[in-house]
Amino acid sequence: MGGEFFGVVFGKVDQVGTVHIDSMQLAPLADLGGKDQLRSVWREARLPSDELRRAQCCVEATGLYSLPVALALHAAKKTTVMVTNPRAIKSFGQALMQRAKTDRTDAEVIRTFCAQMPFTPWQPPRNETLQLQAIMRRVGQLKVMLNQELNRQHAYGYRPQATAWTTANIDAHCTYLQTATDALEQEGLTLIEQHAVLRKSFERLLTIKGIAAFKCNAYFG
Repeated sequence: MGGEFFGVVFGKVDQVGTVHIDSMQLAPLADLGGKDQLRSVWREARLPSDELRRAQCCVEATGLYSLPVALALHAAKKTTVMVTNPRAIKSFGQALMQRAKTDRTDAEVIRTFCAQMPFTPWQPPRNETLQLQAIMRRVGQLKVMLNQELNRQHAYGYRPQATAWTTANIDAHCTYLQTATDALEQEGLTLIEQHAVLRKSFERLLTIKGIAAFKCNAYFG
């Protein structure tokens, strides 16, 4: 099926930074409501009028920032989205001798990649998988913060200027972070038990020697 080709570039903070559509200028989407603005741009864009043709869109896989955009494009009518490895886009740009590094040139490289390379439609993960990923990514963040606080706790033991208040505050924060981590890990295990697909993958991971349940959870993040 033919159609227009789209290259999408977006900012880390604003979720969606710019959209380049063929020769049209970049459309700034500097707002946390990027998905809604993206849908608006799509409605105004030159989408195929033929019901048998779909707009083909290519997005770089950049983790948390590309997922909302890919989900919005997947849900849009008459739009098929492909999520591509950033390394493939980088190598493709080098093959085009593209040395400039701007939103406009990046979007043009992605659009050209979308038009010339084999198009593989992206299928979003199951909702429960996305929920588990969100839980375990938060667990990872909490563990980083807990490790930082434990290091401070250790260091404060050797500081003569440390006060009882600061030490108690660090101790309380460590306790809170550990409690929050344990609660989220339990929430993740509960979610796994509620969904057969997750439970099957989880049980398969547990068969690997040296993989404990708490480590197994981390792989879902």
